[in-house]
Amino acid sequence: MSRNNTSFLLILDQMGLLKHHKVDPPRARGLLFDRWPHATAVLRETVSGRQWAIDNWTHKFGEGPDVMPLDEWLKSGF
Repeated sequence: MSRNNTSFLLILDQMGLLKHHKVDPPRARGLLFDRWPHATAVLRETVSGRQWAIDNWTHKFGEGPDVMPLDEWLKSGF
C-alpha cells in the first residue's frame, strides 16, 4: 500500500500540485517480534522539514488515510 500511495503522491508532485511538500521514501515500522511490520508513504514540508505519514492501511479503499507526524506514526501501531 505504501508503494501505491507514494506513486500517487509522486504523480501529484510531477503535476505541480504539491506546493508545500515533497515526497520522501516510504518508512517502515515493526520487526515482527515487537509488532507487525508495516510501511507508509511520507511527505515532507518544504519549509520546516517536518515529515508526515500518509497511511490508509486500516481503512477501506476510497476512504481517507490517516495523516500524522511521522515520528508519532513510528511509535504507534499494534
